[in-house]
Amino acid sequence: MSNRIFKQNEFSSMYHRYMPPPSQDIIDLILSYMEKKKAKPYEVAVDVGCGTGRYTELLASHFQKVLAFDSSESQINEAKRAGSSKNVQYQVSACENLPVEDESVDLINGALSVNYFDLDTFFQEAIRILKPNGCVAFYTIKADFKLEYGNCSETLTDFFNQVWNACFKYADKSMEHVLDDFQEIFKALPLSDKTWTTNIPQTVPITLQDLMGFFRSLYMSHIYADQDPCGAKEFHIRNEKRFQEILGADFEKAVMKLHLKHCCVLGCKSSE
Repeated sequence: MSNRIFKQNEFSSMYHRYMPPPSQDIIDLILSYMEKKKAKPYEVAVDVGCGTGRYTELLASHFQKVLAFDSSESQINEAKRAGSSKNVQYQVSACENLPVEDESVDLINGALSVNYFDLDTFFQEAIRILKPNGCVAFYTIKADFKLEYGNCSETLTDFFNQVWNACFKYADKSMEHVLDDFQEIFKALPLSDKTWTTNIPQTVPITLQDLMGFFRSLYMSHIYADQDPCGAKEFHIRNEKRFQEILGADFEKAVMKLHLKHCCVLGCKSSE
């Protein structure tokens, strides 16, 4: 069900606009890990499940070339529209069968995506295309959110989590890996040299408009809308009104802080 949603143009546009911005701290963590594992220069990075290219563009300045793949044509079209890096090539492809030569890649990056793959097949493909001492980085946002604004932070956070949990009823099995902070992905990764880091913080300023856009951009919300269009519409209207009540008279001008946490799996292919 989620794969079908990702291929819709409306979803791709909303996803690119309203999902929290990429975390520079995650990119710095990946590059720091790579510096310990292999010598520069870094020639090729492959971004799997690249979506609309938000993390792809952050990687571009650190590699001679970035190959970015996603199975959704609408996501790739949005990435091409929004992208600006000349050394990035976007292409529609299933990430379990990549058009990439054996042992040609320095880094395989997977942001907010690997939990949707057939892991056994994908990991075999990743090992095939990695150079000796090549690295992998797979990461996602944890289901652990806090909203901060004046003296109503606790109430905002409680209601945020109520809305999140209501949306989560429409999640598929791929989200189980998010709930366990990618622990099972870490265990399944067939590399002996690997690390698993959780609770990497990020703070994002967010308006009420952007907050409601975030909820509407979740693929679970789109599934809800497919199954019950009127119910989903009323759900978002009712939630927005409640957030307005919590924020008070200045809700249109309010800029909250959304506190996120990330988890990240890093690994290195043996040179032997």
